[in-house]
Amino acid sequence: MSISVAIIARNSEDVIERCLESVKDADEIIVVDTGSDTEATKDIARRYTEHVYDYWGCNEGGKRDGLLMDFSAARNEALRYCTMSHVLTIDTDEVLETPMERLKAYSQGKGAAVSFRCVSALTGEEHRQPRLYLNDPMVKWHRPVHNFINARGEYSDDFLITYYTNNQKKKDADRTMRILKRYVEKNKDNAREMYYLGKEYHKRRDYKKAYDMFKAYVQKSKFPGEKADAFVMMARSAVGLGRYTDAVNAAMAAVNMNPMFKEALELAGDMSDDINRLKFRHLAKSATNADVLFIRPDKRKVVTILSKDDKRMLASEIRKASKGRIDIEAIPREFALTIGIPTIRDRIKSSDIIHSMDEVKDKIFGILLPEDKILYYNETDVTKIIEMYDKCL
Repeated sequence: MSISVAIIARNSEDVIERCLESVKDADEIIVVDTGSDTEATKDIARRYTEHVYDYWGCNEGGKRDGLLMDFSAARNEALRYCTMSHVLTIDTDEVLETPMERLKAYSQGKGAAVSFRCVSALTGEEHRQPRLYLNDPMVKWHRPVHNFINARGEYSDDFLITYYTNNQKKKDADRTMRILKRYVEKNKDNAREMYYLGKEYHKRRDYKKAYDMFKAYVQKSKFPGEKADAFVMMARSAVGLGRYTDAVNAAMAAVNMNPMFKEALELAGDMSDDINRLKFRHLAKSATNADVLFIRPDKRKVVTILSKDDKRMLASEIRKASKGRIDIEAIPREFALTIGIPTIRDRIKSSDIIHSMDEVKDKIFGILLPEDKILYYNETDVTKIIEMYDKCL
């Protein structure tokens, strides 16, 4: 296949060269500038391609300096100039990690598009999105933000795009919120943008508006993957409001929709008692995240306290004092009977630190302990314990 790369840009001089360098071996590169304040972005683009164009129809009032209001209009404008058999869409703050030659050699199966793994360099969050697709007049981008193309196809685990942040996002920080609010106000029966608007409210810690938006969304949505994720975000919003019963119900609704949703299982466990929390975590280890829309990695450090005495109260105090940074459990000896050895073995294996408050040397419950993870520290002061964890981690 031959590939045209389609890029839209605005005040992207801080990131566009890195993007262009990653796609420079394409057969053709199209750059559409939507109203940069200076010529810097276009000057960099011209080092890689002669196909650099202006387009302001996506802006408020159709003006160069108008607020950006419609990403899909800009993307479709870029498609007008593409002449190769296939189009790769990539943003200026993204990097194609897969060699272009591998894309060209790809033997496309059924469908008009190929979805890539898209991974955030900042958070590690991962989702799939069609990025390589047939150059066909019928294939277009839709919706003003969080766009999608009207083409289905297959998924390649080998194709990867990493996305970063950029100065334009900081300069126009309310861009996504502005576009979504306007769209939802004008399209009250549409569910999809309600979901993304809820995520914007959650990002800003406006948990009441986020919860209400997700609640309204799940009553309308018929998209299982998106709906399951909305239940998880709804649960997290409820936690932010201190409404733990609502949080548990929402988390379990997500599990009910997709038992393979790892984050939903972990979240349900976080709001359960000690025994069920460990059981949910054990179940989550087997979750494959099949059909999950967004995969958000759990970056908490995992600590397990082992002691002859019951230290669950101490673990609870550490959990609160760490403000969510540490996933900590204390496993009393009686847990061997109540939750089972396989669950305890799995917890120990996944721990970053095994905190031994006794003279536990090599094994517990018949389970061998990894020597490189054991911390011998008989201390009960929560602040000192967290400081010691931080040193070890």
